[in-house]
Amino acid sequence: MVKARAKTRQPQAKGLKIRHYLAAIVAAAVIAAGLVGWQWARYTDWGPKLTRLVVSGNFKEVDPAQVRTAVKPYLHGGFFRVDLDAIRAAVVALPWVDDAAVYLDWPSTLKIDLREQRAVARWDDSGLINAAGVLFADKVPADVGKLPTLAGPAGSETQVLDEWHQMNAALKADHLALTGLVLDARGAWRATLASGLEVRLGRGRVAENLKHFIEIVPRVLGERLADAAYIDMRYTNGFAVGWKNSANTSSETTGKTNA
Repeated sequence: MVKARAKTRQPQAKGLKIRHYLAAIVAAAVIAAGLVGWQWARYTDWGPKLTRLVVSGNFKEVDPAQVRTAVKPYLHGGFFRVDLDAIRAAVVALPWVDDAAVYLDWPSTLKIDLREQRAVARWDDSGLINAAGVLFADKVPADVGKLPTLAGPAGSETQVLDEWHQMNAALKADHLALTGLVLDARGAWRATLASGLEVRLGRGRVAENLKHFIEIVPRVLGERLADAAYIDMRYTNGFAVGWKNSANTSSETTGKTNA
């Protein structure tokens, strides 16, 4: 009786394996057909046409009309043929656009979610740069608000912004605010404080010269500092002062002391 039962189970096991094989073959065929259909749909005009564009996000300076114009060339063909990467690249290239998420909503809607650039500084009083030091606008809106003004040779935006952060942190510790910073073509730095005072820091010893300015100049000049137009810290053993309200701006050199 034991042998008879074993013989009846064998055909059942074979039948089960056959059904599994058939199921696997059918599944593979369905997947292959789906992939072929998807590729065919991508390279033909099959599918519904896109008839609606939705632009969203928290933005103020981005012009939705410019977004529609940038997207229009990529909307030919059916739903499955739209090149989302190309659309995103076209949108991100627009002024004031920092990033964009682009996706489709069945059956006929293209959605674009924008992130607008955030200005952290003016560049040469005619442009704006973001937190990454990227120059993204060549016009400054009237309501952009109070921002530091930075300037330098083309391509130096990141360098100047990084230097501004370091200098501003050092000055803040002494209750001073840095509102402007210029790197000239010779590599020399000029800083402007909130009071309008210009501090000439030169090149090569910039951090040391700024430290000496913070530690020495206010103590040496006292209340007279308010009458200074500029302080020149490029001297090895002193600094020069250019005074306001002078027909010919004069300067004087005061030794750097440890007192």
